[in-house]
Amino acid sequence: MSRHAAAPTSSFARYDSTPHGKESMNEIAAVIFDLDGVLTDTAEYHYRAWRRLADELGIPFDRAANEAFRGVGRDDCLRLLLGGRTVDDFDELATRKNRYYVESLSALTPDDILPGSTELLAELKAAGIPVAIGSASKNTHTVLRGLGLDDAFDAVIDGTLITCSKPDPEVFTKAAAALGVTPGECLVVEDATAGIEAGLAGGMWTLGIGPLSRVGAAHAVVPSLDGLTWARIRTLIDDGAWTLRRPAGADPDQHLETILTIGNGHIAVRGTTLEGRPGEQPASFMHGVWDDMPVSRSELANLPRWWGMDVWANGARLGADPSRIADAWWSLDLRTGTLTRTLTWTPDDATTIALVDERFCSLDQPHAAAVRLRLAVTRGDASVHVRSGLDVHVDNLGLRHWDLVDQSVDGLTVTTVTRTRATGIELAACAVLRPDESAIESCDADGQPAILASAILSEGQTWQATKYVALASSEERFDRRTRVAEIAATSARAGWDALAAVNRQAWATTWHASDVLIDGDPAAQIAVRYGLFQLLSVAPRLADSSIGAKTLSGFGYRHHIFWDTEIFMLPLFTFTQPDLAARMLGYRWHRLDGARRKAAASGAAGARFPWESAGTGDEVCPVWVENPADPANLIRIWTGDLEMHLGADV
Repeated sequence: MSRHAAAPTSSFARYDSTPHGKESMNEIAAVIFDLDGVLTDTAEYHYRAWRRLADELGIPFDRAANEAFRGVGRDDCLRLLLGGRTVDDFDELATRKNRYYVESLSALTPDDILPGSTELLAELKAAGIPVAIGSASKNTHTVLRGLGLDDAFDAVIDGTLITCSKPDPEVFTKAAAALGVTPGECLVVEDATAGIEAGLAGGMWTLGIGPLSRVGAAHAVVPSLDGLTWARIRTLIDDGAWTLRRPAGADPDQHLETILTIGNGHIAVRGTTLEGRPGEQPASFMHGVWDDMPVSRSELANLPRWWGMDVWANGARLGADPSRIADAWWSLDLRTGTLTRTLTWTPDDATTIALVDERFCSLDQPHAAAVRLRLAVTRGDASVHVRSGLDVHVDNLGLRHWDLVDQSVDGLTVTTVTRTRATGIELAACAVLRPDESAIESCDADGQPAILASAILSEGQTWQATKYVALASSEERFDRRTRVAEIAATSARAGWDALAAVNRQAWATTWHASDVLIDGDPAAQIAVRYGLFQLLSVAPRLADSSIGAKTLSGFGYRHHIFWDTEIFMLPLFTFTQPDLAARMLGYRWHRLDGARRKAAASGAAGARFPWESAGTGDEVCPVWVENPADPANLIRIWTGDLEMHLGADV
């Protein structure tokens, strides 16, 4: 619903909350294990049985195809194998496959229990944590007897007791009921995509065993149970309750870019890739840096691109061929506002590189941000080139706001000074690069000062480069050019770990006042923390500003501060961080003149706060906008003219 048309409605849910004065741990009362691939590797026996049946049917089948069978019931697996073919002997085929599988199970012994499983089960029993098996296999009891684990579990729910296979959560919800606990108090341990989906659908915590490409949707991921203790699992799940993890697809996803926006109350940056790709909507914004625009009158100017790095390996550019990128995942740590991407890149057929890039905007030093790139060559050799700098050739959906005033490259430091074209706000930016051993060249193209770091890496070598950034505008009353140079240089001297540590501590203080603990509902726990993060990360800490309807996450509503900021957003800060609440109210106080001008324009005395506000406090709600269905016709927007009672909320 358009905010230009009517006021939004809202609904509220009530949750019990606990003050964040104690360790943040979510309650886990029981653990439900999948069997195949978690406690024992009967998955290999399943594969061989399916492969034998497929060969008999003349159907191509390999290990890649077998991945889709993990955690899925026998009949559903057979349907996958047949691929839509209709057969008269379906039941006979399913029975035949099962016969092949069961025949192989006669060789099972306790030696086939996967490392770490026996120790973890013993530790859970000693701690009084009930455990269950939740498996789609109808041979679960046969497998458990062969492993010597038939008496190790308090409940066993297998394929004979369910009607729906994973990703339906039935097997896990029945296991929870058998243990006498609610689903939200259970941890599911799974190695299959379908199993993780089932656990999540059942409202449970999930621990994925295996690669991110298969179990990355879990709250926590480990390679195996080997060496894993109950205390370590609790820590991993608690970490997962603060983490938003999403696959990074080959195609740009502007909605996901918005979701992954991070900030520090002064600067925010959308979750676009380090290297930049066509179709993305890259943007970073700073409170108070307004500039004029048509129709919507005023918006925050997209900052020069400070977070980017261009990467080449063996002549191939990262992102130029998305098909050469695999296992790509985003991870947003809500505790620290750190966004991480991991991926595997094959720049050519002979080379594989594991890449990790991280970024955060420092809550301890609101002018500062940092970006780190790590490259590990896992196969072949790589000639690597990384270009890092500042790029002022940015726009707001096609509208350019910046004129270049000055730029420089000095050693490993680049600087730019730009000025908004209408409001004349000046922005100084400085970026210091700290690469591992490299050959260094300077690149001083107009509006794009940069440094090129080059290195030759052999298989097994790791190389990293860290970029320390500082930005300040003329809205702040100090020598911004000197100040950003000092901040970036100080950050570089301190290093990533020290900068991240003080950022982590600043966030810990903020969360101590703001966190809400929700037991028994993993999805709600993460959702509430994400919502809190979206407000905490953009509440102005330096600028004379407030929070817009779309915060600093993109171009929606042109960052305008709407009439309902005080009713929907302010209460969080009033009760948890009154200093930030006072700053937000100060924004309104300092713009009383704009409210008085609006009242006078309508023939009224006093103050009439606008439907949409920007830098001056005058009404910036657009009067006419294009009709999305027919751009040749305009739509009249009346809220800025006629609305009165809602604006009185301010």
